Amino acid sequence: MVYGRQKPKNIYLKMQNQYNCKYYCFKDKFKIAWNEFLFALMFTRSNVRTLPVVLTELIGGYGIQWGELSALSLIAIIPGVILVIFFQKYLVRVLTFGAVKG
Repeated sequence: MVYGRQKPKNIYLKMQNQYNCKYYCFKDKFKIAWNEFLFALMFTRSNVRTLPVVLTELIGGYGIQWGELSALSLIAIIPGVILVIFFQKYLVRVLTFGAVKG
C-alpha cells in the first residue's frame, strides 16, 4: 500500500423499502420515453412522427389549430393519467414514507 493512500471503501445505498426503488425506476423510465422530443423531431420522417412532434406542427406561422391541438393534447395526457390512477395507492405510500419520521 502506498503511503497516504487508503483502500477504497464500499458504498452501500439503503432503500427504505421495495416500493421506493420500483416507483423511482419506473418514473425515470417513463420520463425518458415520454420526453424524447428532440430525438423524434430530428430523426423521424414526415410520414412517421410521434405525438409531441405532431402537436408542435399544429402551431404554425399563420395560426394555431386549436381544435386539433386540444384533442391531441387530451390523447397525449391519457396514458399518464391512467398510470397515476392505477398506481395511486403506491404513489401516496412512497411519497409519504420518507416524510413521516418515527
